[in-house]
Amino acid sequence: PAASACFILNALCRAQAVCLNFHFAVEQRSRSFLRTFFGFNGTAGVWRRTTMEQAGGWNMESTVEDMDLSLRAYLNGWKFKYLHWVSCPNELPPTMSAYKTQQYRWNSGPMVVIKQLVSRIWTTDKVTFADRISCSYFFIRFIYSAFLTVICLLCPAIVIWLDPWRWSWAPMMFLVSGNVAAMSYFWFAGLLFWPYFLIQTGVGYFRVYAMINGLLGSKKSGTWKVTKKFGKGGLGKRTYHKPYVLELLLAVAFMGYAFAAVWYGVYVLGSFCWIMSWTFLVISFGDYLF
Repeated sequence: PAASACFILNALCRAQAVCLNFHFAVEQRSRSFLRTFFGFNGTAGVWRRTTMEQAGGWNMESTVEDMDLSLRAYLNGWKFKYLHWVSCPNELPPTMSAYKTQQYRWNSGPMVVIKQLVSRIWTTDKVTFADRISCSYFFIRFIYSAFLTVICLLCPAIVIWLDPWRWSWAPMMFLVSGNVAAMSYFWFAGLLFWPYFLIQTGVGYFRVYAMINGLLGSKKSGTWKVTKKFGKGGLGKRTYHKPYVLELLLAVAFMGYAFAAVWYGVYVLGSFCWIMSWTFLVISFGDYLF
């Protein structure tokens, strides 16, 4: 069994809960039902000892040891079963500094894993072609999300100065596909979708930075840094990280984009930039606000 609940301490935890609840209630259940690859969540689970031994055991140098072992076991022909009715309390990081520590590990680690095992995915004779596609997509989606983050950061400058918006087929399909995907989350999370969307977009650049470090094999990507735990009522022991400078600069930049968009008559883009400016400002001072 592997499932998750959390202590809902503040808006940051609620935003994380949207993502994790979707992950557990939809993604893990679907992959288990289809008998395709899904990662073991380190919070709780039961392993056969034989499975772990055949896969080579825990990789003590990995920062995502649960995912690493899951993939090696799956490529050895083992299948997993997800029991969605079993729950296990799991503390989510309630401060911005703890959250960013966790996100760095969760995004750099998978890049290291796929570098080490991508050839094995496509050469082992113990999985089917469909399994190879599923395993590959499991990791490619990280790169896809990074691509969307880069688009969000570059979009204002491109639309305002380089390629003004036109209501043609391609931009309209981009809007439709993006909003259809967003509606699945909105149906699942209700109004909590908005803090989730803004925070996920705001820290997206940091995930890209972590992924690049993982792909390049930097020393930091191989360093295990435990996410600080507080427990119920433990936030009184917290320390405060100084405001994040890069987020502050992004807040200023998007405020400038907002004024430029209004100046050039691109009012919808101006609204987006205005909201993102405040989002980056909130993240910069996140340790003092959450």
